[in-house]
Amino acid sequence: MMTKDDLAEWWSGLAISEKERIASKIASKRAGKAKKVTYPECTVVWNSLDQGLQEKVYAHCTDDHGLLLAEYKAGDTYSF
Repeated sequence: MMTKDDLAEWWSGLAISEKERIASKIASKRAGKAKKVTYPECTVVWNSLDQGLQEKVYAHCTDDHGLLLAEYKAGDTYSF
């Protein structure tokens, strides 16, 4: 089980396009029809999920699509 901080770190490390795609899928499932979510609303959608659902989304994205937070190397910068 991941902590809330682990999930937040993973989410913040995704590209905006990845966040928008994930949030759009979540919003579309909730609405029962296609819904486009753009930045920064995508983070509002993500934060509206309970931790259990965030873990399921994380598992799907990392296992099926390989969306892992890149390993930090000296000299790299991350924008949260």
